[in-house]
Amino acid sequence: FMSRIGDIVFLNLCFLLTCIPVITAGTALISLYTVTLKMAQNQEGYVIKSYFKAFKDNLKQGIIVGGVLELILAVLGYDAWMLLSSRESYSAAGFFVTAAALLIVFAVMQYLFPLMARYENSIGMSLRNAGLLAISRLPYTIVLLVLAAVPAVFILLTPYAYIYVIFAGGALGALLQSKLLVNIFSKIENGGK
Repeated sequence: FMSRIGDIVFLNLCFLLTCIPVITAGTALISLYTVTLKMAQNQEGYVIKSYFKAFKDNLKQGIIVGGVLELILAVLGYDAWMLLSSRESYSAAGFFVTAAALLIVFAVMQYLFPLMARYENSIGMSLRNAGLLAISRLPYTIVLLVLAAVPAVFILLTPYAYIYVIFAGGALGALLQSKLLVNIFSKIENGGK
């Protein structure tokens, strides 16, 4: 138990350090899921070594995917903020359309980085598969979104959230999601639905 806690803390610190240059956030997420998917199946080796190997192996595609997603999220987020603060009559409808687009992007992201961590595919194929999974596994997608949102809400509502962010943050959330994702991927690999 203490070993697992130590692994989560060290993994989270590696994740945070490699996210500091924002351009590598996509690579950091792929690396994080590479390790947590193995942890969910009790197959992990040396956590730090595995993380940095995955980081090196996925650097190029992680920068591409992460950069494009960061740009999309920034544009949609800015658009939503502008529409929310506008007093025009059309702004409410525009805000809901933009919010729906953001929700779709977040839903696809719940599968995209884990898929890239687990399988060797092109970026386009990973994106296609992530979209298909987000739709075909809608109940799981909702659970994954909730698991991703709970830490964000905790951080916004708690004055001591920095302790969680530093010591558990992304690694704990990714591990919880990975436990569910391993089941989804195993069913698909075994030909089930």
